[in-house]
Amino acid sequence: MRVGVGSLRVPLIGAGLSALFLVLGTGCGMFNVGGTAPVATIDVTASDAGFEPATVNLDKPGVYVFHYTNQGTKPYGLDVEGNGIDTDGDVIDPGKTGDVQVDLSKAGSYEMHSQTDNTDRSHELHGKVVVKG
Repeated sequence: MRVGVGSLRVPLIGAGLSALFLVLGTGCGMFNVGGTAPVATIDVTASDAGFEPATVNLDKPGVYVFHYTNQGTKPYGLDVEGNGIDTDGDVIDPGKTGDVQVDLSKAGSYEMHSQTDNTDRSHELHGKVVVKG
């Protein structure tokens, strides 16, 4: 879920100040998904062979940050979807790292996948996230 400025409704009085706090707060990591602090950061490696770990098991629902490292030869991203969510991480070049914050507030199974660029949805890499309830 990505929150854009266009989705906010700000009264005209104080709009400039509200916009300033939005920009400063976003840059400082003050805003989280739904205002909830992440439960944990999960490390995932993407390579041409797949994700490691191939299955991420989480003990409880909540907001998680997936920190992913691209050890492959092509650009990869990390996307998590299922149970009403579809969160896309940025596609990163080999040797780079990225972070994507995901709201996994429902117990169940989610698909973890990747595409090789921002327009290719062929999902070359596949994995699974299991959230216990």
